[in-house]
Amino acid sequence: MGWTSKFNETVTVEPAVFLFFLSISIVAVAWPQTLYTKYCWQEYENLTECSDSAWEERHPGLQGKTSTLAMYSQLTGFFPVLICVPMMSAYSDKYGLRAAMLFPFVGGALSGSVVTLQVVYLDWRPELILISPFITGCSGYLALVLMACMTYVTRDPFVKNTAMRIAVLEALCSFGYTVGGVIVGPILDWNHGLTIVWLINASAFLLAALDIIFRVRHLPPPTNTADQQEYQERRECSRIRACCNIYLLKDYVVTVMRPRLNYKRLHIHLATIGALTIYCATAGDTSIQFLFLTKEHGLSNTVYSIWMGALGASSILGNTVFSYIFTTLYPISDMTFCTLGGISSAIMFGMMAYAQIPAVFWSLVVFKAFSGLNMIGVRLYVSRAVDRNEQAAGMGYVATMQTISSLAGTLIFNYIYPLTLSFWPGVCFSIAGFVAVVTVPFFTVVKWNDMRHGDEWLPIKNDADENANERITSRSTISGSQ
Repeated sequence: MGWTSKFNETVTVEPAVFLFFLSISIVAVAWPQTLYTKYCWQEYENLTECSDSAWEERHPGLQGKTSTLAMYSQLTGFFPVLICVPMMSAYSDKYGLRAAMLFPFVGGALSGSVVTLQVVYLDWRPELILISPFITGCSGYLALVLMACMTYVTRDPFVKNTAMRIAVLEALCSFGYTVGGVIVGPILDWNHGLTIVWLINASAFLLAALDIIFRVRHLPPPTNTADQQEYQERRECSRIRACCNIYLLKDYVVTVMRPRLNYKRLHIHLATIGALTIYCATAGDTSIQFLFLTKEHGLSNTVYSIWMGALGASSILGNTVFSYIFTTLYPISDMTFCTLGGISSAIMFGMMAYAQIPAVFWSLVVFKAFSGLNMIGVRLYVSRAVDRNEQAAGMGYVATMQTISSLAGTLIFNYIYPLTLSFWPGVCFSIAGFVAVVTVPFFTVVKWNDMRHGDEWLPIKNDADENANERITSRSTISGSQ
């Protein structure tokens, strides 16, 4: 019993994060293949030809239809997320994180079940598959998982190094992506492979939900004494109804937009915009790289999965080893994390754009080790720039902007990609590299202003118990607000 308690104190949301990203790695690989198969079956009713890469190259129109439906699927899940995440973020600051942690996994399990039926019954119209992203959008999906789990580790009293735990979660995101990417490609090459991978997807979401319900400790919200008493007395059904209170949106907006000392409000927005502009380019390129590598460069599903796995393994290295070095041995600031991530991403995109031989694709593994540091930096910066009882809203703001960035990148790049197939399929990657370079000055401005005001933070300890911003707001006046 003692060993179990110690394990539950040390390992909290990590298994759920791993299983979530295992599931969405399946989506990243299997979703475009599922859409492609649905359209191909609708027109030709021959799965043998639909899986023949030589035949696929002679039918580029199916790529265009697949890319367009992928764009619509992102749009379908986007608007529900814009409502769900802000409301659940404000709710979590008042009543705790449990509901926000469960919603995405329950929605993911339902969504995976819907797609499983779609691939079993290929005669159903391809457009009906949009029910799946609508369900995930209503559940908050990726944005809500990131908000809830990142906020959990900032509030957990057993966490001693917040930056390192955030880095561990980012590493587990990559690890889940690695495992999922490695297994899904070979399975897709099996008979009925699409059905199998979507069943795995739904099962992983369900297992994560059960882990949160029965094992993860419930943390009370960081509220004052009166609110804490109200929280203890409120019945569970009342708290569930409270998450649908539209006034939670007002609380969320107030938290995000209120003035802060030494231009911190401006800094939060600049750092978030810079990091998520890179994320926008990354999401856009990720949505087309399957078609780019398998249809234009002839990689098989298996080779593509191995390549994805290698990138994920490199990201794990960067998010653990390098994060430990940069937070403990040779501490660097949050914005330096972001700068390193931006430069590395620019190099990766440029190499993808001009690659002509497979060796170039494999060399991207080296730079992938640093490309995730920008998201670690911005999450750490936001968690420390807001008050402790605003951390869920702060993380929710980043997660909401991340959803907007993902949608924008997918829409833009899936629109551009079919138009460039006839002369240069690498245009999208070239644009992404340029965008990544342009965002680096955002981090430089924030870092310079923090240094000028003596507010530059090195991520070497946990500030959850005594947030620096709480100490600032205890002063009688606030000057220099922005």
